[in-house]
Amino acid sequence: MTGTLPLSAGQEAMWFLNRLAPDSAAYNVVMALRVRGPLDLAELGRALDAVVDRHPILRACFADVAGTPRMFPGAAPAVRLEVREAEGAGEARLRELVAEAGSAPFDMARDGVFRLVVIRTGPETAVLVCAAHHLVTDAVAQGVVLRELLEAYRASGCGESPQWPAEPVPFEEFVSGERELLASARAAEFEEYWRGVCEGAPYVLELPADRPRPARADYTGASHEVTVPPQVWEKVRSGAAEAGTTPFSLLLAGFQALLHRYTGEGDFLIGMPTTTRLSRRSRAAVGCFVNTVVVRAGVGGTTTLPELAVEAQRQVRAGMGRVSYPFSHLTRALGVPRDPSRSPLVQVTFTMVSAGRSEPLMELIAEGEEAGRELELAGLRLAAFDVPQQEGQFDLAVELLQTSRSVKAVFRYRADLYDAATVERLAEHYLRLVEAGVDEPGTPVRRLSLVNRSERDRILSFGLGAMS
Repeated sequence: MTGTLPLSAGQEAMWFLNRLAPDSAAYNVVMALRVRGPLDLAELGRALDAVVDRHPILRACFADVAGTPRMFPGAAPAVRLEVREAEGAGEARLRELVAEAGSAPFDMARDGVFRLVVIRTGPETAVLVCAAHHLVTDAVAQGVVLRELLEAYRASGCGESPQWPAEPVPFEEFVSGERELLASARAAEFEEYWRGVCEGAPYVLELPADRPRPARADYTGASHEVTVPPQVWEKVRSGAAEAGTTPFSLLLAGFQALLHRYTGEGDFLIGMPTTTRLSRRSRAAVGCFVNTVVVRAGVGGTTTLPELAVEAQRQVRAGMGRVSYPFSHLTRALGVPRDPSRSPLVQVTFTMVSAGRSEPLMELIAEGEEAGRELELAGLRLAAFDVPQQEGQFDLAVELLQTSRSVKAVFRYRADLYDAATVERLAEHYLRLVEAGVDEPGTPVRRLSLVNRSERDRILSFGLGAMS
């Protein structure tokens, strides 16, 4: 292979994780759409060719060169549309087929790290599955690929040129910029800041688990999803306004309060995966533009939820100004010991992804199947098809999905540590704690109730029954 390029720091970290568990789907990023209408597979194949030509990173291979991982853009075989016939398949079987299409491991040294699969269930019904390894994509990039694919499909059918945004920035420009930063004096300034954030904090946060931690993580996981009730979301918005923070900062503070209540720890670190797309040009780019910002929680005996939210917002804003400093470099600078049983420095993450009316396709996917909405695009009727993914990367990873109509929270967790019932209960406690903290802004978080009135009465009745 020729024309090799260096990897970003984040790509290098994922490359080495893949070497530890090459068959894991933990870093596969998947989006799927239920398609109704006369889908022209030949036109879709031509649209796919056009999108891959526009983004050569989708045909990248990755290999070790003299002990260093390198990227070979355009070196993979041409990406072909995969069509799998499943006429008459029931819903359970269809979900199995979609999961298989999204979770199949990539042979990144030979076949590349991107695939597009159509699972046909009838003459005018199918599921479109877009899957790629996190090495070359993120949630924004997957949205870019799907939008441009459908626009190219529409344009091809009309004999037009696709109405795409301006030429996207190649990912190698981002890698070059990152390397320039790391060679500059700003890198030392950023490192000093992040050292200050982490200094004296424990590098391990141990949530109570259902099973002993295995000696080596296997990156298998599961998910639990909850919708934030509209009345709770309205309380969050008003409570954030009263505290002078964003709703995200208040929800982050609520999560910190929950971790404090579960672990008893008052000083701990969590990660906040966030975008590094810092320019308008990069918004239409395909690549892994993600870094982890570290947020430190300090919870004392009198700390309230609004106080936590104000401090969380201060740290998030300060951290976003230094988001270009790679998380993997920070762990090395701090000398965080390697431990194959857990992720380094942060074992729990919290983030929010927003999709509004200006991005109808992404809003459709973010709302999920429960919303029951359809979008007409390129002569097709599209609906969300929920696909569990990116599970098992951390002990616990919470992702908020905000649209113009709803807010959902997805709790992804390591299945070798936690039972589904445990995470379901944790999610319920999180929502109750946030609501209680907004209802009682002057009450310390350590005294807020994790149970509602009916559950509390039920627990008390058990106690009274035992005494009688």
